[in-house]
Amino acid sequence: MMVVKSLGMVPGEGHMGNVHVIQARVCPPFVAASGPGVLIVNTIQSHPRPMLRAACLFAVILLPAAHLHAVDFIPIMSVPDNTSAWSDYNFDGFPDLFAGTTFLTNNYHIDPNTPFIEHPGAVPGMANTFNTSVGDYNNDGNLDIFGYRMGELGPGGGELKIATGDGAGNWVDDSAKALPTSVSDDAVNRDHIIVDLNNDGFLDVYITSWVFDWPDNASESFAPDTDIIYTNNAGNTFSHTWTSPINRYGKGVVHSDFDRDGDQDVYVSNYWLDQGFLWRNDGFDGSSGLSEQAANYNLYDGPGHTQGSSFGDFNNDGHQDLFISNFAHPGNPQLRFMENQGPAGNYNFTNRGTGGLRQLEPQNSGIPVDFDNDGDLDIFLTVDAGYGAEKNKLYRNDGNFTFTNVTRTYALHDVRQSNQGANFRAAWGDYDNDGFLDLFADSRLWKNPGAQNWPDNHFLKLKLNGGQGANGLVNQSAIGAQARITIPGLGTLTREVQGGIGQGMQNDLALHFGLGTWDQPVDVEIFWPDGTIQNLLDVDVDQFLAVNILDPVTSSAIIPEPRSITLLAAGLILLRPRRRRR
Repeated sequence: MMVVKSLGMVPGEGHMGNVHVIQARVCPPFVAASGPGVLIVNTIQSHPRPMLRAACLFAVILLPAAHLHAVDFIPIMSVPDNTSAWSDYNFDGFPDLFAGTTFLTNNYHIDPNTPFIEHPGAVPGMANTFNTSVGDYNNDGNLDIFGYRMGELGPGGGELKIATGDGAGNWVDDSAKALPTSVSDDAVNRDHIIVDLNNDGFLDVYITSWVFDWPDNASESFAPDTDIIYTNNAGNTFSHTWTSPINRYGKGVVHSDFDRDGDQDVYVSNYWLDQGFLWRNDGFDGSSGLSEQAANYNLYDGPGHTQGSSFGDFNNDGHQDLFISNFAHPGNPQLRFMENQGPAGNYNFTNRGTGGLRQLEPQNSGIPVDFDNDGDLDIFLTVDAGYGAEKNKLYRNDGNFTFTNVTRTYALHDVRQSNQGANFRAAWGDYDNDGFLDLFADSRLWKNPGAQNWPDNHFLKLKLNGGQGANGLVNQSAIGAQARITIPGLGTLTREVQGGIGQGMQNDLALHFGLGTWDQPVDVEIFWPDGTIQNLLDVDVDQFLAVNILDPVTSSAIIPEPRSITLLAAGLILLRPRRRRR
């Protein structure tokens, strides 16, 4: 038997770096495993000195810190290949999964051994859609499902698909609410996001178009196509009101109010050595108000094979940075982290390089996540099928835009290679509500080892609910809202409710903050899409909190976590007019 107690981390010497000092009480029989920095203890019965055979041996063992944090991510079940999104549709506080015509109900709180119940074919109208996204388009409080049918699959392409939910797991095909459009059914539309682009309080749909006509004979070519926007007509119908003025090979699309002016901007990852779009929103009215500004914000770095880029605050300065994902094809620029310089730098972006990430062939998307609750956004890279031996990769954020590959450290390398049919879809959500984000990837659900690896790290989760704000209506799903928490030694952590991430994926709508070892109450600033700033003061950590716009007094803990406290939050609301550019 060996009883091990950590005495904390101290600076190490030479190649060992930081080490943990371990007090180990070793009783017979025991043979210690060898490894870097380990004091090897032989079986006591075989010790040459008889007086030690009956005694317990105390030893001090020095282990590199990384060796104490190696409990694996565990694949606990298979999920459909087209699983795209997390969110809680039935208000039980546990996120569910969505995969085209199938949804999976979270059953963990009823039977942890059967964490999800699959409902195949239960979502009508979603066959042959590229990805699934979820959000409340009619503001009735229930989650709805969106998809877009791909033209390369034959007739019936170029169609927005909508399934309206009732909160009880029943879905109605309301695709007819997408009014007729001139888009050809040959258009190979790729990704879509749901986000309120015109600030009317209802979720619109931005759709990328990869190519106009999928070639089925030698005389046809892959011609670039135009992106489109379906504007939500107050939750009743959707109209195709905008077509991009430039034809490019659109793949993934993401949104963020990166300049915090009160409207959602859009970044499109374009493919086949095309330049990405940055559509700056200057008061989009459904047909005008978006201008392409990538070069003006220093985001132009040459054309590339870009598929799934992502916004996230990677350096904890309170501003949304941008990770641009690129293939390793010859002629491609590097993948890169673009640091948002905030108001002092007019929200321009600075190229911070690869951060130590290796460019993959064929790289698909980078998905931001704080998997270890240390307060820094890490990143998970996914790959497409068909291009050799590359696999998905998990990189840990070590600060200052430097990252370390920890895929093997946590056994996430046990996935299909690209040439074995790798699945590029992946996203994060806390299915068991232990405060650590879990992952679906490679068509499997992976449980985060959580507190087994990082017992001293804390968290806060927020489910934001929209409604009537001081400056206007906010969509019920609060997509586009940002929350900030400032932690001494960590900085200002920023998270944003997103209607899509990478290419064809969506993390849970509930915001997740890892707080490192900070265990004291925190102040939370919420920047709602209508421009209202709402502050929650002295919020206890280690809980899952629901926050209603302009109604913080009724905010309460959703799930009693193992370390959770029910909270009635005292709030302070600051009303700020939305800023417009002139």
